[in-house]
Amino acid sequence: MIWKKGKIGSTYKFNDIKERENNMKHKIDKPRVFISYAWGSQNYQNKVLAFASSLRNDGIDVVLDKWDLSEGNDTYAFMEQCVTDDTITNVLMLIDPMYTKKADEISGVVLLNMIF
Repeated sequence: MIWKKGKIGSTYKFNDIKERENNMKHKIDKPRVFISYAWGSQNYQNKVLAFASSLRNDGIDVVLDKWDLSEGNDTYAFMEQCVTDDTITNVLMLIDPMYTKKADEISGVVLLNMIF
């Protein structure tokens, strides 16, 4: 069984995925998470920022576009870089109707296939 991950065409064997999952079952000493979300209303963005800040206050290193993506850089390249970065221990996807709509608008590729 082959799973797609990252750039289209790059693949990882199922066993590689299972090994990574087994490693994740152990306590993570220095968690580092990437938060993927859609820019919705200002209220929603504020909630995402508050959530990310709360995680940081709890000792979790958070990667968030508002903090780590330079203005003018490619958002999708940033997302791909984050989900393929071995230092990121978890990806949190905050899925709401806006996120789903944006994923559906990506022509030819489903967002989850791009990410995983």
